[in-house]
Amino acid sequence: MRDALADIRPDLVLHLAAATDVDGCERDPGVAWAVNDAGTGQVAEAAAAVGAHLVYLSTDYVYDGTLDRPYRGDDPVAPLSVYGASKLAGEARVGDAATIVRTSWVSSTDGGVVGTALRPWGPRIGSARCGAAEGTRWSEARTPQGAEGDHMRIVVTGAAGFIGSHLVDALLADDHDVVGIDCFTDYYPRADKVANLAAASTHERFTLHEVDLRVDLLEPHIAGADVVVNQAATPGLVLSWDDFDAYQSCNLTAAKRLVDACLATGVGHLVQASTSSIYGAEATGREGASTRPVSPYGVTKLAAEHLLRAHSEAHRLPLTILRYFSIYGPRQRPDMAYRIFCERLLRGTPITIYGDGHQSRSNTYVDDCVVATVLAATRAGQGDVLNVGGGAEVELLDALAILADILEVAPVVHHEPARSGDQRRTVADIGRAQEVLGWSPQVVPEVGLRLEAEWVRHRMDATEPETGA
Repeated sequence: MRDALADIRPDLVLHLAAATDVDGCERDPGVAWAVNDAGTGQVAEAAAAVGAHLVYLSTDYVYDGTLDRPYRGDDPVAPLSVYGASKLAGEARVGDAATIVRTSWVSSTDGGVVGTALRPWGPRIGSARCGAAEGTRWSEARTPQGAEGDHMRIVVTGAAGFIGSHLVDALLADDHDVVGIDCFTDYYPRADKVANLAAASTHERFTLHEVDLRVDLLEPHIAGADVVVNQAATPGLVLSWDDFDAYQSCNLTAAKRLVDACLATGVGHLVQASTSSIYGAEATGREGASTRPVSPYGVTKLAAEHLLRAHSEAHRLPLTILRYFSIYGPRQRPDMAYRIFCERLLRGTPITIYGDGHQSRSNTYVDDCVVATVLAATRAGQGDVLNVGGGAEVELLDALAILADILEVAPVVHHEPARSGDQRRTVADIGRAQEVLGWSPQVVPEVGLRLEAEWVRHRMDATEPETGA
């Protein structure tokens, strides 16, 4: 390209070449990124080398189509598709020195769109960014069609786990093809994880592969995926002090191998499930707050974020990072506080509280967490980092009192010193998730805790009838 332009020495380069098949871009995102992003970058470099002004024909697909008026060039961009995201990346490649024209559907016999694109070219060359469908009603222009609402092939790692299994169920209910990956570590009983997938296992759109992200070949299992959602991890703040190798391998090495496989197979979007633990003892700010994890678990999850972001920026892999705040609800792991409280209340055994019990959480009910994750997964990844948390802050002793009232049992409480790695206070600032995803939590703690308590009661009735639960 540079040699060709050097031969003809143009004053202006009108860049119209693009991968414009929206559905095709979703099926083969590698082509979209190669043509619309990398290819545009080469054109921009070649034009700059000969001093030519560049006019770049972009698209209204860089917007999300939610406004009820014509879009202007300075409106926020939020592409919902690989096509829109790759064209927006092309805009970044050409820079502010170029003229960028965002068009809606183009149909013309007289070259009208070219005339519009060349309008800024004249006595005075400058930077211009023209909005889509200016001067017409937005309803007359095409709304960008993104992945949201479309049938997709989605890989969920950690599919048999607490959150992963709920996510699988939700995606199947939305008529997506779901590929589950899980290696069934011995962190808690395999039977619990198998039970988590009882409904999904009979669904025609679900396949499960028992694969270890740390050592097994991953490419055959994720090839053809539109999105990979990485729920796989070794969780638990306190236990991470005693087995750092397991946390490092599951939370960091596995993430590295997974992102490499995503790049090798042309996956269109990687969603990483992260945690509020990366913030430290108090997690109360926005996503840009300082990160000072106080447990090896938090350290490995923060390191995974940095690792994935580096790969995303270096290789143009669309990425979304979701920082979960204290998820609870049915299928909760047996090591998590609310499940422990419920089981001990029903058995009539003492409950250990570490610390004074006034540590607080803005707990997130699992269904709310899953809704946010589905919204993030079914839109184009743009490097967003989003807090996902409940709206109400609850102290630990207050949560125990709510559960005790629901189960009609007086708790017997025993206090022990606070443990290393425990967070003191977490309050999710979800403003960014509300803005980007249009998401807010819906389940209040009193309702969510009742649903978990009833699930635990039902489970114990089936497995421990002698308790009289």
